[in-house]
Amino acid sequence: MKTLLGQIADLFRPSVVLMVDGGVCSQMNQYLMGAYLMQQGRRVEFELRFFHRDGRDADGVHVRNFDLLRLFPDLPFHEVSPLKWWVYKHLFPYYGFSEEDRAKRWWEVQAPRLVRGYFFLPKACYDLFAATFRPQPERVLDGPNLALYRSIAERDTVAVHVRRGDLAVARMGYGQPVGTDYYARAIAHFCDAHPHTHFYFFSDDPAYVREVLLPSLPHPVSHTIVENGDARGYMDLLLISRGLRIGYTASDEFGRLLATGLSFVKVVVYARDDENTDILQAVRGRLIAL
Repeated sequence: MKTLLGQIADLFRPSVVLMVDGGVCSQMNQYLMGAYLMQQGRRVEFELRFFHRDGRDADGVHVRNFDLLRLFPDLPFHEVSPLKWWVYKHLFPYYGFSEEDRAKRWWEVQAPRLVRGYFFLPKACYDLFAATFRPQPERVLDGPNLALYRSIAERDTVAVHVRRGDLAVARMGYGQPVGTDYYARAIAHFCDAHPHTHFYFFSDDPAYVREVLLPSLPHPVSHTIVENGDARGYMDLLLISRGLRIGYTASDEFGRLLATGLSFVKVVVYARDDENTDILQAVRGRLIAL
């Protein structure tokens, strides 16, 4: 923490301050905004008040930790000081929480400015994905997850991300949650094409996968349920990136951003009635709506 004099001096170094909140893929999404602005030569700092206040999901159940630097420890990152945040909040705000705000050209903002909310990201941001987020599994994963990372086969494997929690019900900005019928169709699609497929399930509610989703399938499938919980959920992203040739997206930011960033994924399945598929414009693999 800077001294008060240091914080006052920092006010004379104008910057664009970006809000960071939510789960790890929301954090990555927001950091991509900063990476794009930094590429344009702007000084960027980040606001982490959501995490300092014990941030949780919309239901107040699942903890949302600031995992971005745990997952990518070498990212250039400067947290805004409390004084600068207070001044910018009252004098230089730029908000984007409503649907119409998502059309704002946030990338044109100039310092000083506090940018808070959720915005549409142009494809140029996602083009920075690979250069910005460089996986370091040997450095990031704990022992059990590193062992799993090394053991995941690269052939005939599918990652299934099942987001529950606060998205188990309809939410503005996300639409209706997908049901077991969606997963049944998607799993059947890949079983037909690859009879020996092994499915890795990643979820914030593994009990739902075990007790509801899997029993609802018309036929048993070869599978592994990965259980990392809130504390280590960010490790799921690295596990999914380990040679999985096909990715699913559920109705959430994790699935969409993951599908966009993993350049090797050949096929991405998403729900036909998903209302927020703009991010999928950057997917390099084949898209299938079921």
